[in-house]
Amino acid sequence: MSTVPINKEDLQGAHLGPLLFSLFINDIANILHGVDFCIYADDLKIYKEIKNIVDALMMQDVLNRLHAYIKLNNLSLNVRKCFVVSFTRKTTGFIYHPYEINGSLVQRKESIKDLGVIYDSKITFNDHVDSICSKARKMLGFVMRVGKNFRDPYTFTTLYNSIVRSHLEYASVIWNPFTSTQRNKLERVQHKFLAFVSAKCK
Repeated sequence: MSTVPINKEDLQGAHLGPLLFSLFINDIANILHGVDFCIYADDLKIYKEIKNIVDALMMQDVLNRLHAYIKLNNLSLNVRKCFVVSFTRKTTGFIYHPYEINGSLVQRKESIKDLGVIYDSKITFNDHVDSICSKARKMLGFVMRVGKNFRDPYTFTTLYNSIVRSHLEYASVIWNPFTSTQRNKLERVQHKFLAFVSAKCK
């Protein structure tokens, strides 16, 4: 019995694509022992607490096994789209280890965006708050421009909730602001909206 390799490009855009690809690589868990991981379709996250150099070498061994698995199954991996992020608030004793895949160094970053949320290495979410506030201000500017002739406060509230506030509240259960600086940045957007509506709907 022969098998035909599944071309990932053929599955992209298909409703069953993610499911079929997940079934195709369902046995990948067999080579990821020693670490924790999350996987959906072709998106794979590998994570492990690195306490010493032995843990770092174990992670590198997992990456070596992953490359062998990919090669065996006629798949491809773009190392340029792979990143390493170390999450810690320690100022000393940090284990910095360069990781490689097929001889190519995996780029190390201080923050990474995952499902619309920016995670920084210190887990402060400052970058995420700055990003969503910037998007919200741009959308608020759009609302103010298109609504310059509106007078109904309900219309403004609907527009604000749908295209401005939605940015400010997306996945907030994860990055819920815990500093006054972050809260003030978010509230400034809402205060600007309230001042605008108050002036327009007198």
